[in-house]
Amino acid sequence: VINAHQSKMGGRSSKSDKLDHTSYMEDIQQSCCEDRTILHDGPIHTIHSINENLMLSGGADKKVILYNWTDEAVIGKYKGPEKDITQVISTEPSAILASSRDHCIYLWHMASTTSSMVGDDLIQPLNSFRGHSLAVTAIACCPAHQHLLCSGSRDNSVRVWNMPSRRCVSVMEIPRNLVTGLKWIGTEMSLLQSSEDKTLKVWDLRSNSLVQQFPAKNNVQMSCDVSEDGKYFLSSSSGSAGIGAEMSLWDRRQTKLLNEYRGHKESITSAIFMPMKDDLELLASTSNDSTVRLWNRDTKECIHSQHIPDAGPLLSLAAPFYSVLAFSTFRSGIQVWSLQARSHAGYSLSQLRRY
Repeated sequence: VINAHQSKMGGRSSKSDKLDHTSYMEDIQQSCCEDRTILHDGPIHTIHSINENLMLSGGADKKVILYNWTDEAVIGKYKGPEKDITQVISTEPSAILASSRDHCIYLWHMASTTSSMVGDDLIQPLNSFRGHSLAVTAIACCPAHQHLLCSGSRDNSVRVWNMPSRRCVSVMEIPRNLVTGLKWIGTEMSLLQSSEDKTLKVWDLRSNSLVQQFPAKNNVQMSCDVSEDGKYFLSSSSGSAGIGAEMSLWDRRQTKLLNEYRGHKESITSAIFMPMKDDLELLASTSNDSTVRLWNRDTKECIHSQHIPDAGPLLSLAAPFYSVLAFSTFRSGIQVWSLQARSHAGYSLSQLRRY
């Protein structure tokens, strides 16, 4: 089924792989217009890039949408829970997972032909994972351990699930550990976690134990990310009126704060390592102040700041590849922008899609 839909779904052999990315993005930009396809009603809390073309999204309307943003084609609409979706992710070869404020995690298959359909062609979940006692705020999977799913919740726990059996195989819990973000560290059996207790933590999933905790910041840590080599971590802080709202770069080996990046005026909702290009190491962040910013990782310089009018808070961030940023908003759907280098004016962002 997946192969039958290869051109529509945009696998790794898609046209964006065959064409130069620069010219490809220019073609897309020329087709960008003010009108947009409306996929969600209300705030979109989470997006996830599957590859250069496919994007997952979920939000307050309790739906998950699989969308080919380059071809502007809806691939699938999935029926969600009774409460807001907090995060969406995908695993190989075709699983879609979403966490929810209803304490559960839900699973679909992208190309399932056996899923029952309900109104508006929404595909029903195939399975659910139940055990948390409060909202599930983060989920993570690792390509090297495809049978394992990790989840974090406001109930102070991180859980590990066997996906085929839907059985919870371990629970790691400490007081006041309200989970805000989870990221698998490379192919290791290790998990990075951000928390409302203002710290980053690393869990060893072999021993089900906390093996590393970083110095506490002054504010809640809203999100976390892991560099491609697994040596560096990134976290973002809550804040208001220019107080707090910084992004922090950490050295994993030394459990040490390396850099802080300041400029946002309100809480930073998402911060990521951008895919590398020509040894240029960039970071990206979105904030409740309606701006997306790009940073030079080493110099701490903000190389570009883009205000998004009428969007409200920017809620989630993804990088389909090195020159493209996508982010979800409270009032203005999902936007996809292209990063362009200017010979005499640094960098700029140009809108490619809005949906």
